[in-house]
Amino acid sequence: MWSHYGDQHRGICVGYSVPEDAADEVRRVDYGGDRKVWVSQVAAMLEGNQVARRKVDDAVLLRKAEGWCYEQEWRLIGPRGIHGSVLELKEVAFGMRCTAPVRYAIVKALEGRESPVEFYALRETHDRFDLRKEPLNVSELCANFPRRYRSVLEDFERQLSIPDA
Repeated sequence: MWSHYGDQHRGICVGYSVPEDAADEVRRVDYGGDRKVWVSQVAAMLEGNQVARRKVDDAVLLRKAEGWCYEQEWRLIGPRGIHGSVLELKEVAFGMRCTAPVRYAIVKALEGRESPVEFYALRETHDRFDLRKEPLNVSELCANFPRRYRSVLEDFERQLSIPDA
């Protein structure tokens, strides 16, 4: 999945938990089958019929080609725009090529939350086409940032402005 959705391992994967009282809102994607949507269902949906809306959602938003079944995907469908989520953020896994500054920015952005987030780094398993998720050493990551590099010219000018002791 990293090659499809994680920018060739330069991205991240976010892990959530679903509270029991919200379990009905998260739905499993069906693979294969018919994606036809009947005009009568769309018309009924537009008139506020929730059964028709569910049928249209099932066909359009919750169905993918059989070849994608290995994803075992679940989706949360809600209104568009900024809304509170029923999902609870639990973990962030960084791809193998995700840069240290990106990791640092995400760790710092999520620190101090009421419910702490766990961070992981993906690593190759040698001699196999397999990945393992290892805990990220946040202390080591944060010890190296933030950084500000001076150019050679800035450093030279700074040295010239220091009075002799």
